[in-house]
Amino acid sequence: QAQTPPLQSYVITTDPFDDERPRTTTAPQLINHSGLTIPQPIENVDGSIDHTSSIDSLNTPDDEGLSGKLTIQERQFVQLQCELVETRQERDKLQKQLALKQDENERKEKENQLLLNNIQELEETIHKLNSPAKQFQTENDNLKDVIAQLKRSLRSLDGEVELYKTDLQERDKRIRDNSRRQKELERELLFFKAKYVSLMDYSFKIPTPSPAGLPTEDPDPMEENLKMELLQLIKDESSHDSPLVDVSSGKLSLFEDQYGELHDWKNDSNICHFFCRHLYLHYTEAQQEAVSQEWYTYLKNLKKIKDQYWEIPTDLSRSRKRELRNFLRKGIPIHFRPKMWASLIYSLTGKMREIKNSTTKGGNYYQSLLLGHSNFQKQIRLDLYRTIPSNKHFKMEGKGAEKLQRVLIAYSNHNVNVGYCQGMNMIAAVGLLFLDEETAFWYMVAIVEKLMPQNYYTYGLAAAQADQAVMRDLVADKLSSLNEHLELNGIDVTVVTFNWFLTLFIDALPTESMLRVMDCFLLEGRKIFFRLSLAVFKLFERRILSMNDPVTMFQFTKEVVKHIFNVEELFRVAFAELEPFPSRSQLQNRSQPHQERFMGEWREREKMKTNTKPVIQANPGVQAISTITKQKKQLQWECGTACGEEVWLCCGERQIGKICIVAASDDGFEAKSPKLNVGSKILCIKLLLNGVIMIGTLDFSVHAISPTTQKELWSMKMNDSVLDFVSCHDTVLCALADGYIAALPTNGE
Repeated sequence: QAQTPPLQSYVITTDPFDDERPRTTTAPQLINHSGLTIPQPIENVDGSIDHTSSIDSLNTPDDEGLSGKLTIQERQFVQLQCELVETRQERDKLQKQLALKQDENERKEKENQLLLNNIQELEETIHKLNSPAKQFQTENDNLKDVIAQLKRSLRSLDGEVELYKTDLQERDKRIRDNSRRQKELERELLFFKAKYVSLMDYSFKIPTPSPAGLPTEDPDPMEENLKMELLQLIKDESSHDSPLVDVSSGKLSLFEDQYGELHDWKNDSNICHFFCRHLYLHYTEAQQEAVSQEWYTYLKNLKKIKDQYWEIPTDLSRSRKRELRNFLRKGIPIHFRPKMWASLIYSLTGKMREIKNSTTKGGNYYQSLLLGHSNFQKQIRLDLYRTIPSNKHFKMEGKGAEKLQRVLIAYSNHNVNVGYCQGMNMIAAVGLLFLDEETAFWYMVAIVEKLMPQNYYTYGLAAAQADQAVMRDLVADKLSSLNEHLELNGIDVTVVTFNWFLTLFIDALPTESMLRVMDCFLLEGRKIFFRLSLAVFKLFERRILSMNDPVTMFQFTKEVVKHIFNVEELFRVAFAELEPFPSRSQLQNRSQPHQERFMGEWREREKMKTNTKPVIQANPGVQAISTITKQKKQLQWECGTACGEEVWLCCGERQIGKICIVAASDDGFEAKSPKLNVGSKILCIKLLLNGVIMIGTLDFSVHAISPTTQKELWSMKMNDSVLDFVSCHDTVLCALADGYIAALPTNGE
């Protein structure tokens, strides 16, 4: 008999969503009266108790059937208990999840509360901001209206802006056109100003001596007005910081140019020419800069030799030589001149220099020449400080004089046939303005031996005299009217031009103009001297034709070249207006017959001198003459004059002048040598009416000698060498080499 299971307590948990707390109940107690196990109520899956199954099992009539059913019920009960355990476990799990959910809900409730608090604060803040925001919104709406209105205005202005842009572009174009036109007008103005000062330059009269006995001309009122206008132009173009020329005193007494030459302007005419030239250079500064740029471009394409010279081959093609010639005629800019001159000299003497240096011990031919003694050293020293005396570089205390002496001594030792003659010092000094000492020596070699023909500075200057004969023919061909006028007044143009050719215009033109001539000469040779000489006469042809006094005319033609500051105008006439002009070969062909004639005359004179010596020396009474002629260096007879029954003969050289008195008798000649020795060559001797013998020397001296006592009465220095004397009543007229006539009153003594 089965025992009734003990009463148990069950914990039944209802749906958590119906009640939040778990509920504990006691299972109904079943009383077993028949000794059978009463089936327990079956708990459904959803938690409800199914009592129907238990009641139905009790109403079964068959006990065995009931026992089987009970077993089944027990098994079901066990099964239900297992399910109940699982259900309880699931419940515990769900309770834990519920607890977690409740914690999470509490946390979320707190977060929600915080969010609600924040939202409330934000709402309060928004509420506080709503009033200004509304105000801002109103203002924003107003601004939108204004912006819309401005946009409409802007659209209307866009059209106007486009019109303004078009107008502005047109204005910019007009401004550019006006600016370009202004520059053109400024250039034209400077051009006309340059032309104006050039005309002013030619308007100022060149001072000329008045004929004897005539009063000097009164100042020209028009010229005085021009001077005032010139000074005003100088002031207008000068700044206070860097005046073009200092005219504060109204006059210019001393001025040092960029070459170191000190100009002492003794009269207003020279000052005016000087001012005109400076103004001209100021007005043409742009053209000079353009020329300098052209030179830079040209020289950049030339090959350099030893980084010292530009290669200028002697066999240049005709087109390249014409190109270089045109550049040289424009003038070498001063900063290119030293190297360009050195390049031109190297092109003429480069091979000779290399040969001489290679065959000289020590490899320096120039230095070797300085070691030797020169026979012309004394004459060089005498001329040294008379070379460009107005240039500070050749003053006694300057180093230029020492360099000049060494260059001249070196050349006299190099070319013993030429040695040294007056004028070479001027040529060498100009070279030393731009070249170093050794290059200046080769510059002398290039000029004397390459650019000038042979016998130009030797053998009685035969080639130089031949050029003057050609010059005389060219004046007759090109300037026939002027030539007739000069011949009518007994003036030979070659008396003036001879010195121009011999000194390469160095002692004639102003420094700047002379340098422009030297630029061309170093390439073209002496041909340009013919052109320039004719150009000088053509420039002043009308002025010379208006003169009728020979002295004034001669002095003007001699002095006018010193006032040619406008070298551009001189070159324009020389290279443009004188075309067609003979070529270099044609000039040489013209000169050759004259040169041969002058060489023949020189040889004849030398032959006559040689033939006359035995005749004089054959007489035993002329020991004095024999003593004079027997010198280490043969002295030449120069001049003489008759004095009663005696003849006073003069001989000597540049630094020596001696007198020999020869008396003729039936027995022959009697000669004596008075103790008279002047320190220079005697050029003329004349017995005056008052019985005094006058002697003129090369060193500008005049000596008066008594023929009875054979002693010097007095002597004095003149402005130039005396070429002749004329006695006129109580006055002795001295004809000077510079064209002047000096009057010396004798007062009857």
